[in-house]
Amino acid sequence: MYYERTYMQLSNQIEKTHNAQSQALVILNGREPLHGFYEMRFEAGHIPDSLKSKSFIGSRNGNSISNYGGAWTGDIIFTKARSNGRFAVYIDTVPPKIKAVKFQAGKSKLQNFSFNFSDNYARAGDAEKWQIDVFLNGEWFLAKYNGRSNNISVPLATLPKGKNHLKIDITDSMGNVGSWESEFVR
Repeated sequence: MYYERTYMQLSNQIEKTHNAQSQALVILNGREPLHGFYEMRFEAGHIPDSLKSKSFIGSRNGNSISNYGGAWTGDIIFTKARSNGRFAVYIDTVPPKIKAVKFQAGKSKLQNFSFNFSDNYARAGDAEKWQIDVFLNGEWFLAKYNGRSNNISVPLATLPKGKNHLKIDITDSMGNVGSWESEFVR
């Protein structure tokens, strides 16, 4: 995986933060880049079946944790990574948060509504992408999504005049659903 012979330091340490469900495997070798992905596995039989779909292998850097996903075979969770760091098994049951940046319930002259969303864990490696669903008056509606800023823009030009109902559902890679909804007049 490395471009030249590299000294690696592997250690097993206790991880006591952010809903960790395993000891941490620490893979350190400085800042050497990796050429490809490698697979890592954790024995995690102590995690109940009801939480396995909410479990993932993550990498912690300070207070930030990146979700690398995870698939189960029996009591083993595994994923692929392309970086070094401090890896452990985590559980995520917290839905994404949605915040209206530009929205007006009363009649307005806005060209679009704008929303930001955030999740408690960043995505990396094999983690599933977010699913974003926007519904207008109960029907799925095509909105614009900016992945760099986690921004959703709902254009208003083609919407019907009068009272409307807008609902946004965002599902994170662990299946947690965050929702926002409101009525507005156009």
